[in-house]
Amino acid sequence: MSSVTVPLKKQIIFGFLALVIVLVALEGIVRFYELNNPDCTFLHKDAFDETGYFLTRTICNNFNTQLYEDWGVDTIKIPVNSPNQHSTTININSHGFRGEEISKQKLENVYRIFVIGGSTTFSAASTSDETTVPGYLQHKFESENLSFKVEVINAGIPTADSFSETYLLKNKLIDFEPDLFIIFDGWNDAKHDVNMWTDLLKESDVKTDFEDETGSLFKFKNFPYYRTPFLIFDIFFSHDIYWNNYLIDETQTSQKVSLWENRWKEVCELGNQTGFDVIITVQPALGTGNKTLSPDETNLAPYLDEHFAIHRVMEDMVYSLNNLEKNCKKTVDLRNVFDGISEPVFYDPIHTNSFGNRIIAEKIFELSLPVVLDKN
Repeated sequence: MSSVTVPLKKQIIFGFLALVIVLVALEGIVRFYELNNPDCTFLHKDAFDETGYFLTRTICNNFNTQLYEDWGVDTIKIPVNSPNQHSTTININSHGFRGEEISKQKLENVYRIFVIGGSTTFSAASTSDETTVPGYLQHKFESENLSFKVEVINAGIPTADSFSETYLLKNKLIDFEPDLFIIFDGWNDAKHDVNMWTDLLKESDVKTDFEDETGSLFKFKNFPYYRTPFLIFDIFFSHDIYWNNYLIDETQTSQKVSLWENRWKEVCELGNQTGFDVIITVQPALGTGNKTLSPDETNLAPYLDEHFAIHRVMEDMVYSLNNLEKNCKKTVDLRNVFDGISEPVFYDPIHTNSFGNRIIAEKIFELSLPVVLDKN
């Protein structure tokens, strides 16, 4: 009985085909996994237990596909929300603000408020435009049945800090006839390197596709054709990158705080000259105040002590509020806004769910209502 010898060439071809079949099958499994486990930090977190899996997944997909573009005058360009974007949970109007359409010229008998900040103001994981911090603030003013209309505009932009926020305010937002600016920030200034914008502006093409909060470039939008190596990377390496992204150069603390303070001082002085008010707040974060932590928040807590020099920068910002009080209408430390709250609020070290947004909005409403009434 003679054995059949398969030529080497055929062996190579069969081996190659077998490898292709395995890779295709593996890619199919990966695609199915990513379909049911989108790239977001809040899926399966207890902060979204009441939201439901499918709505949470929709929120995640809507935020991940949001587009940004360069905006600016002269040689300075900053990233802003691309206008006219509409999805199930996020609407960006023609001016690049989250929410319904507004006119550039303020209507008669309208008091116009801009809420300025980063992704926490934009409210990345909100169930709708109405459940953002500015959205809840709008509802609170409407429930007062005032003799005039208060218009709250969500000017939050993911990744924004005081550099881009004050630039946008002085070169764009001021043309919308604002009455009050409410600043809700601190975290991004504490996290970003002081040379971040200078370095970007030196480049011929300014980057606007910033890395997400995990610090990983391995996302579907970066390489949509073959996902297997990216999923492997995320499973085995993204966790370390996520937390290393919160390591900062503590020698820059005083410079960061000084820049943050001086930028907002200049805006407040501009407001005193031109007729708008400014309220400056330092935002809450996981680990600030005395919130009773939920199970998922507790799981994040061990990393705070090791990585959160960011908190120490924000604490110094709070000390600067006394200096800003001299020029600004009000300054407020919101880091303890969740004291006594036991329900889940944070799904990562800084971002909050819709319930958390409502609590923040209620506190901001208490602070801003006297300012609004004083002007009318």
